[in-house]
Amino acid sequence: MSDTTDEQLLWRQLELETADRVKAWRELQEDDYDFRSWAGVNDASKQLLQAGSIYEYARESRKLRCLLALMNPKRPRRDWEIMRPALIDGRRPEPGEIDTYPAEANWLPCWFEDLNEHNAERTLDGFLYCLSDLADYLSDNVSFGKLFCTKGEELEKAFGGLNELARVKREFRHFLPLSDAVEMATQSEVHRATVEETVSDKEKRVIQGESCSEVIAIKIRWRFTDTEIAAGMKEFAHAHRHPACEPRKGKGRDREDSRLAALDNLSAMRLIRWRPIGEAVRLFEAVRLNARGGKPEQRKVRDQKTEAESDFLRDFPFGEAAANHGTFALL
Repeated sequence: MSDTTDEQLLWRQLELETADRVKAWRELQEDDYDFRSWAGVNDASKQLLQAGSIYEYARESRKLRCLLALMNPKRPRRDWEIMRPALIDGRRPEPGEIDTYPAEANWLPCWFEDLNEHNAERTLDGFLYCLSDLADYLSDNVSFGKLFCTKGEELEKAFGGLNELARVKREFRHFLPLSDAVEMATQSEVHRATVEETVSDKEKRVIQGESCSEVIAIKIRWRFTDTEIAAGMKEFAHAHRHPACEPRKGKGRDREDSRLAALDNLSAMRLIRWRPIGEAVRLFEAVRLNARGGKPEQRKVRDQKTEAESDFLRDFPFGEAAANHGTFALL
């Protein structure tokens, strides 16, 4: 049996253990649909609303919760999950150099079923790593509201401050170390730069790995304004993007009031799925954050449920429906 097959079998067993570890939804608690303890306060910042909304919607994703359980930095890695690189930036590491890197730099990237760290990061950016620090709570299906009231320091640490989200912007990306869309190329990269004679010949272009990066020789006329140069770069990117490198999906509408609306939608969805419609509407009227005017009607609340399902599919495009009424048995 090959090493690759052995590793696949070991990982499959780890997936099964993880699926058993992550708790399915068993019943609906008040703080699962009532977000007022943290989102309804007058000084709730847009960063706090964003962090809480992403955490609560993440609870709806079976695959993501299982992936985060595997990514959990507190989870001891087994020997076969640790890979010490033979080369760093194309050179042999100096004696002891690898030992200076954090332990997680040598961990194999995680995946659960067809969702891997790379795809999850493209969707969630740095929030993925904040959530991985909270993986134990997500595995246990603990609400953001409960953490906000009882584990505030852990939330602050995980996000780099709930009003700053500092860690969202800077960490970790060991397997995809990118922070900017455009950066200076190294001298060795310049020697292989794509030029005008080959840029239209897709077979000769050098597309680098999972990052889908490419060094292209371009000419910038600095007498133009920054705005004009930026517009030219936008046109250039549109004209020359390699077909194998699809752009990451945008995050949709930027929302502060709409963050409250997204949480209301989530509240409506959970209530309708777990309570008789009359009771669901009554409870929703009492807890909604961003009242859309007037007394809620069944039709409008159902519409908000549908919006939550659409928001989830858009922001967590992992090929699954919201899972707060499903099972976590590994498929």
